Amino acid sequence: MTLTDVRKCIKAELPDVNVYIGRLGSSRENAVAVYDRQTNLNEIAIGGSSNTSCAVKGIKILIHGSQNAADTEKLAYRVYNIFYGRITADWWCNIRHDAPVSIGTDNSNIYEYVINVDIWYKRKE
Repeated sequence: MTLTDVRKCIKAELPDVNVYIGRLGSSRENAVAVYDRQTNLNEIAIGGSSNTSCAVKGIKILIHGSQNAADTEKLAYRVYNIFYGRITADWWCNIRHDAPVSIGTDNSNIYEYVINVDIWYKRKE
């Protein structure tokens, strides 16, 4: 599981939104950035890594909306709903908060939200 995988997932659901990895690639409105986030959830099974079938990737998603608070909140929920309760054949999600978390505005009065997600995924040998 990589940030590229997460970006592809968001782009597949929200093709109209600019999605960046590791930084906010522009100051455009309605952009999303995906970052690594530390977790302490990865544990090695008894018998070592060859017996460990899954791992956890912590991610932080920044939603850089617009100067309209209501529109930014709607965008944040669109992103949140991509990961809420998501289960696929190879990964599943645990969102760390009950809703997207408002972090106020940036220097240009653009509203922003953050979503913290733990993605549990099947390890590939």
